[in-house]
Amino acid sequence: MPVLDKFNMVSQGAAGNLCWACVGWSVARYYDNRAGVPPRWSTLCEYVMKAADFLDGISPESTRCCDGERLLDPDCNQSRILPDAFRVSSNQGSVRESALSFQEIKTEIDAGRPVGVEVESSSAGSRAIAIYGYDDSESQKVMVGDPAPDAPDGALIPYDELCSGYRHSDATWNHSYLTVP
Repeated sequence: MPVLDKFNMVSQGAAGNLCWACVGWSVARYYDNRAGVPPRWSTLCEYVMKAADFLDGISPESTRCCDGERLLDPDCNQSRILPDAFRVSSNQGSVRESALSFQEIKTEIDAGRPVGVEVESSSAGSRAIAIYGYDDSESQKVMVGDPAPDAPDGALIPYDELCSGYRHSDATWNHSYLTVP
């Protein structure tokens, strides 16, 4: 079963709007680790401050997201989209407004590239997750990294479930974000 060994999904904990940052930072750390270089950001709050600076021109000193519990404050705990996260770390590849086929997932994972995924649900909103492995020994399954605090770490789920019904019956995989080192 091919799995990206150095990939580790970071939990968003109580910061409910930061799934985009958790996926982006996890992908950035994976590529940094794979390249044998120190991580560019030591903490999630540093990554979020870099995003505010890079995307909005807000200086890291003014947001101070790393001070105490500030990461939970509205000026730090902001919703964004996954391409924003990948632009911050320069890991954005191409974007697809659909799910990838299982074969396309295999191609990305075999090449050592995690895949960013946006899942949309009318009952739960938009969610950013990552695919970092697959199993095709008996059926088509994918290894999912989900930063939600109640998500299992490294869940191996049926590919069809990720396409439709992931964690919510009305959820659909609506965007795919290929990544680059």
